[in-house]
Amino acid sequence: MPHLGFDVRDYSTHARVGNPPDDDLLVVVSRRNAALPPLTEGFDSSVRLRERRLYFGALRSASGFVVLPDVPPGNYPARIVAHHYVPFATNVTSPQLAPLAVALHRDAAFPFAPEDTLIRGRVRTAGGLPHTGFDVRLSDLTEASVPNHRVPLNAAGDFVIFIPEKQTTGGISVEVFHAGGSVVTALPAVQLHRSNWMPPIIVP
Repeated sequence: MPHLGFDVRDYSTHARVGNPPDDDLLVVVSRRNAALPPLTEGFDSSVRLRERRLYFGALRSASGFVVLPDVPPGNYPARIVAHHYVPFATNVTSPQLAPLAVALHRDAAFPFAPEDTLIRGRVRTAGGLPHTGFDVRLSDLTEASVPNHRVPLNAAGDFVIFIPEKQTTGGISVEVFHAGGSVVTALPAVQLHRSNWMPPIIVP
């Protein structure tokens, strides 16, 4: 019977997420006709799936992959959740040619170090609701060496961008995507080694 494999890593450090055997990472692949909870329900809600016997059991390989053994051929919805990370949803096909590489993005509640340089923001719709389900892209206005990091909004409409590459206080901008396009907001200067908050961001 085919297996499914997942290589789940932190987007920023490329380190594997989770600490087996007391793992704070959960990979949930639904059995046929079994719905997964909404992405807005995080790690604790997904753990309750253990009681429902509606998903394929997962284990850690010696090399650190998450492996789901004995998955019949077919397409399946999958959910990857971990403490302090934005949940990730995808579809997987069994059998696989290779483990699926997944880069999880840190949530706004991630315990960053005090000296980390961060860009934080909150995005609302014109009606005052959290804007979620879309990404935010960073552009550095003065340093070409700073990547255009692209991160997802969490369920509360918040985002955080970790920019260890930044060396000066030059300004940045963030582009927030929405169904009709995008909205760009600038921050004229960045204070290094601390959290920097973007002005309020409103999308249509």
